[in-house]
Amino acid sequence: MARKKKQSEGNAQLKKKQQQLEEYSRQTLNHIALTNIDQKTGQVFFNSAICSVYKFSMTSNSWEKMPVLGTLFIYSRRVTPEDETDPYPYALIILNRTSPENFSLGLIPQNVSYYTNAGVQKDTNDIPEMNSSLEDSFIMVSASDGQMYGLWLFDEKDRDPALSLINWCLHESGQTTQQTQQTQQTQQTQQTQQTQQTQQTTQTTQTTQYAN
Repeated sequence: MARKKKQSEGNAQLKKKQQQLEEYSRQTLNHIALTNIDQKTGQVFFNSAICSVYKFSMTSNSWEKMPVLGTLFIYSRRVTPEDETDPYPYALIILNRTSPENFSLGLIPQNVSYYTNAGVQKDTNDIPEMNSSLEDSFIMVSASDGQMYGLWLFDEKDRDPALSLINWCLHESGQTTQQTQQTQQTQQTQQTQQTQQTQQTTQTTQTTQYAN
């Protein structure tokens, strides 16, 4: 009995390790696939196997289905505050199975300051505010391009987590970003002050030596 129990435990551990390895391999392949499309891909937060997209038409005042169907990914992006042409620190993308063109939306927190290459401070209030909500079975996203999109996830249990994560990218993460920027600015100010004090001390010492 003891031998069978040990064998059963060993099989369970082996199965668990195999599952972990498969999950790691899947995540690695997903990251490679995204990086081939977006070289600024950072951490992949979420994915859902089947997602389709609808776009609201102001002309017909109705929703129109887009030729998009595939796996949805939500991820962070490695962007710098100086890059004013691409300020989006988060994004969602659908790897399209119906055509070579994928669907993607940049996500950016509101009320976050960033600096242009010319050193001019700007904020994301200059970018149309993005919002998301769940209506019926669709995740509604008002994008920075002024359009309204509806994301339909086949797996119902994925809808609430996807919405929560998109909302976090658009709102909650901005507080963290602001705190990080404030900390960086404080550190830069302190370093500048320390450098100036060191230079003044050096100059004073040199002046004293010359006087003697």
